Amino acid sequence: MQNNRRSLSTYAFSVLFLLVISLSYDSLNPYLKIFGLIFSIGMGFAFLKFRGRGRPIRIPKAFVVIGIYLLYCGFLILRSPQPLPGLEKWSISILLFLAFFIISDSLEAGWSNKTWENALLNMAVVFSFLEIALAGVWYLRWVAIAGKIFSLPPVGYRLYGLFIGHANVFSGYINLLFPIIIVRLIQSRKTGQRLLWGSVIGLFILVQYFASSRGGWISAVAGLGITILLIRWPRIREFLQHGRRAMAQRKTLKDLSIFAFSSVLIMALGAIFVLQVQFSPGHAPITSARTGIWSSALEIITQSPLFGHGPGSFSTLFAQTNQLPPGFSTSHAHNALLQITAQSGLVGLGLIIAAGIMLTATIISIYRRADAKERFRLSAYIGAGVAIAIHHLFDYLFESPAYTAAVLVILALALRQSKDRDNIVVSPRQGIIIFLPLLCRGAESRARFNS
Repeated sequence: MQNNRRSLSTYAFSVLFLLVISLSYDSLNPYLKIFGLIFSIGMGFAFLKFRGRGRPIRIPKAFVVIGIYLLYCGFLILRSPQPLPGLEKWSISILLFLAFFIISDSLEAGWSNKTWENALLNMAVVFSFLEIALAGVWYLRWVAIAGKIFSLPPVGYRLYGLFIGHANVFSGYINLLFPIIIVRLIQSRKTGQRLLWGSVIGLFILVQYFASSRGGWISAVAGLGITILLIRWPRIREFLQHGRRAMAQRKTLKDLSIFAFSSVLIMALGAIFVLQVQFSPGHAPITSARTGIWSSALEIITQSPLFGHGPGSFSTLFAQTNQLPPGFSTSHAHNALLQITAQSGLVGLGLIIAAGIMLTATIISIYRRADAKERFRLSAYIGAGVAIAIHHLFDYLFESPAYTAAVLVILALALRQSKDRDNIVVSPRQGIIIFLPLLCRGAESRARFNS
């Protein structure tokens, strides 16, 4: 009974934690922003005060580099053509950076991986049902106009991206969870569980269809493909090494069949999704739709290649370059490398690439040391990481606090089994010296912007 209560309380906290970030951090409602600020301050002090005093704080070395990057961006705020929006975006980044350590420390305290996974999944399911309900209302209105139930409208429907920020961001959010659901489906032994996870997959596929995000679809295929490949790789490798003898084994034949069926299914869904693009409003071919933005981004970068133009600067500079109202066309470069370079220069890009290499090396090391059961779970996190990387060739989703928080959860789960050599281990007192000034500075910047 006590374990059930603890599981319920930790799950409730994780949902509340992610929900507050999703609804308040980037809200246009000033009261929600103030609530989110107060909540963040309270959570920060609770983290420092009530965590186990004898347990050290582990800081992944890659996050030390990310912390340096954020501090560097703080100095660039004065370079931004819009310092106040830049200050707001920087303060949100600081608060999200600190949120990672709350998530990571909860895992160190013994929280289950499934606690955070279920929080992300349930939020995504609720958001998906709300989006599908809006699509249903839209279709009913078309039926009222056409007078026929089975009459197809002349244009397609695209999601609003409720609570997440945009349809492309919602697509990326779902792609973080697809690999986790696939792993749970494969590991399920009961028919009811398989039907449950199959239904969730069906719901998310429908959401992806209405999201009409080409970058999201490509990254979904890549993430799912890598996840399935890693899960089935032992059997595939056995078949490649032993040929017919391995083929004669029923398990190997089953694994190869599942892998082949999954590949065909993913390609078939991709072909269906391409049709959706032809009827979705505002869509141009993915290359021509991006090249105009990318060429403007490169022009912006050449104006200050080393240090960039500061946080939150891209929207204004893009508008100036193309003589458009700010935010009228796009608020980001639709490519993470271009976005980071435009705002923080080659110095910032170098720091982010270094952090990415360190994270990749650590996760690969964890995967190699893991047993077969743990590798299943790590396969999902690696698949999500591949989806993140591929999607950010065509979009930049980290402007959404909800998406960024979900990525931080995945990273914390993937890094849970990291060795001390991959972390900087500090005492709780040292942790207070490190984190408290960051928390106060982030809260101060947020409060200054709201005032």
